[in-house]
Amino acid sequence: MLTASAPSAMFRLRDDSAGPALRGLSTLFETIAHISAIGVAGVAAFADYRTGRIPNWLTLPLLIAGPALWFATERTSGFLHSVMGILFCGLVPYFAFRFDEMFGGDVKLLAGLGGLTGPAVGIEIEFFSMLVGSFVALAILMKRGMLIQTFSNMFFMVFNPILPKKMRRTPNREKSPALRLGPFIFLGTCAAIFAHHPQWFGRPIW
Repeated sequence: MLTASAPSAMFRLRDDSAGPALRGLSTLFETIAHISAIGVAGVAAFADYRTGRIPNWLTLPLLIAGPALWFATERTSGFLHSVMGILFCGLVPYFAFRFDEMFGGDVKLLAGLGGLTGPAVGIEIEFFSMLVGSFVALAILMKRGMLIQTFSNMFFMVFNPILPKKMRRTPNREKSPALRLGPFIFLGTCAAIFAHHPQWFGRPIW
């Protein structure tokens, strides 16, 4: 019988009929996948910090490796689990990319991490990454005196379609600072993964 298991109850199906050896292999692979996610995010953060780009040689193989590795350990259910991670974790960043609010490398990295760790952990990675990035972005905007201008841009981007023509304004995109998300994705990955492995520290993290 297939049942959902915590912490990924909303997203993950496990085969309870599998023997202890197979379940042990699955748990081992999950741990390896989580450690690999931290490593990949760390390399991406370093590359983004140094060059402003997250290379395709890092992100594209990740999009293939996740589903392939999960299929190898849990067959169809593992493959679907990984694909769901890619779709769920790549959808919102993709739309941000379409509106020029995120770089393509960030989108592929988040989607790849979702495929490697699964949708539940992948969404947590995304949440923590955006949380840290948002605080840093606000601090930068305040320091540069651009906070009001940025919120004005956001207002008109959202409401221009419904405002009367004489009240519409063209958002000033040139003044918006570009934020390299790679380091924040690394921090978000560490936060999400460490929260799932409190035994690494001997006690719950929070």
